[in-house]
Amino acid sequence: SGSMAGGRIAAARDAAQVFLRSLPVGVEFEVYSFGSRFSALFGGAGRVMDEAALDAATAHVDAMQADYGGTEIVAMLERIAEQHRGRNGGAAASPSEDVILLTDGDVWNADDVFRTVARAVTTRRLRFFTLGIGNDCSTALVSGIARLGRGVAEFAAPGEHLDEKVIRQVRRAFAPAIADARIAWSKNGGPPIAPTRAVPSTLPLITLGDRFVAFAHFTGELPDSATLTGTLPTAAGPRAYSATFPVTPAPDAATALPQLYGRELLRELTHGGTASVAELTAAALEFKVLSKHTAFLAVERRPTPDRAGMQTVVVPQQVPYAPPARQQMKMNSVRCAMPGAGMMMKKASVQMKCVAAPAMPGGGAKGRLMNFAMEAAPLGGMFGRGGGGSGGNAKEAASPATPARQRSARSAPAPPPAPALDDVEDEAIAAPALASPAARDAAGPSTTSLLSALLRLQRASGRWDPTPELRQLLGLPPTHQSAGFSPREATALALAALETRFAARAAAWELVARKARRWLEREGGGAVDEALEEGRRVLAEAAAR
Repeated sequence: SGSMAGGRIAAARDAAQVFLRSLPVGVEFEVYSFGSRFSALFGGAGRVMDEAALDAATAHVDAMQADYGGTEIVAMLERIAEQHRGRNGGAAASPSEDVILLTDGDVWNADDVFRTVARAVTTRRLRFFTLGIGNDCSTALVSGIARLGRGVAEFAAPGEHLDEKVIRQVRRAFAPAIADARIAWSKNGGPPIAPTRAVPSTLPLITLGDRFVAFAHFTGELPDSATLTGTLPTAAGPRAYSATFPVTPAPDAATALPQLYGRELLRELTHGGTASVAELTAAALEFKVLSKHTAFLAVERRPTPDRAGMQTVVVPQQVPYAPPARQQMKMNSVRCAMPGAGMMMKKASVQMKCVAAPAMPGGGAKGRLMNFAMEAAPLGGMFGRGGGGSGGNAKEAASPATPARQRSARSAPAPPPAPALDDVEDEAIAAPALASPAARDAAGPSTTSLLSALLRLQRASGRWDPTPELRQLLGLPPTHQSAGFSPREATALALAALETRFAARAAAWELVARKARRWLEREGGGAVDEALEEGRRVLAEAAAR
């Protein structure tokens, strides 16, 4: 949608490229884009992952823009459910599909979204893993879809690596999950103790390696153990799963368990869509949690003050302050205009924000309100020949202690008048100062961009081809075994680079590396560890040059 414009859509494109290369060969996939409308890369029919499908998906993702308007999800979810049914002949027991949904916004019809997801899960064996992007996404929407969709919700805050969150969801989708899960509560190995209410009432698929939290409300005897049972898929077919966990009583004082239970109960009642306002309100009041039908009211109780012992209280007040004229500034070249005055600022770390405002009284140029956030900038030395309200130049007031350098500065020619604000691009005014092109070139590309470029070169089979682009990324000389630079060596070098140069970002490339290792074992002649050791040696020699 439009709110994804800028850095978010760029991060989403990079994450989608890593996602595509993390899929094993032979897995069927589809790429949907949604906003006020939706579209599917392969028309909703999906494609089996191979070289041609990867090339098509790569080009499609590269062309993605934040140009789909608002955020509408229901129609797309209904189409996904129908396409899944068509691919599997309408069978209710068809193979399951996993939907990984990325969104940064909210919807006006969340209840319709939840009902659509619940139907898809019940009748189409779909699972929904969600990822909320940024601070503006609806946590209720993202968490609700995952809860009803038997999946897991993730959130990516500004500054976090979106690709790592996406790959975490992919890993969950492929991990074994306990189906038909149930929890039996008991004490001293005796018969099960039935809780008054359990939340969630129906347990979702529980993915191995993930945390899962379940609540149970008891009014009588408390259990001392909980036994989780279900079925776990294996290569030989489903097998029974059972694990028993101790239940340790929490101290009565200052425990938050009732509030945590009440919050989860409210979520289940809300997402179920069958609870009345009275039931939701009663649950919120019982467990003292916020809801859309309840709120907290703070009441402060104070004793009446003793008027006989009143004292004078000195309240500091802010007064105008003119910094000493001798104070110097450090500024980078920025040019802007203010009403009735020409102003040139040099060598300052300046960030400006301009907002439209009515013309100032007596201003020569069209007036706009300008907000400045900068380091200490003495008013006297900043403007040179200051501008009065009428647009003329005001005379400077000479100070008896003016240093010689400042006196010579006053006698220098005045800077050229700044252009009117209407003649200056808003983006040029609002943008902070950037490093020079030479400085950026010296710093080189970021680690994230280098990693993205390296991962993009991987093929669907898991190999890297010995291309000039790969040589350049790895820092190899152009003459590096130009005749014998094979896909096996290229793949080993790329894997070695991931493990040595991008170890801190392993969460993003671990599935890509796993696929590359399998390619080396299957088609690269085996001896993966030896190939990686040779790759590390070659990279170390290249870095030493």
